[in-house]
Amino acid sequence: MSRTEELHKIFEGVDEGKRAIVNNLIDEAVYLETQLTELKKYPFIKFHPQNPNLQKITAAGKQYREFLQTYTNIIDKLCRVYANEETEEASPLRAFLEKVNKQ
Repeated sequence: MSRTEELHKIFEGVDEGKRAIVNNLIDEAVYLETQLTELKKYPFIKFHPQNPNLQKITAAGKQYREFLQTYTNIIDKLCRVYANEETEEASPLRAFLEKVNKQ
């Protein structure tokens, strides 16, 4: 099972109104995962030839940082959607409050 299929299976119970957004976020997350893996093959720090104490971040390091931030934001949004879907369906506290409010 591919990573895309794995994530789509996790979110298959998501409300139809949110499904298009979730599917796009999943596709972006998988793309970013592959890009992050590729970027790890390159050095992130360049050292000065005469003074090794001087360091400079490389283009790969900058790109990795940007992709990682975007990936983290996407995963955070997906986790929030998943948590909201779970709490709407299976929250014991919600069931209790609904029972109390009906009395």
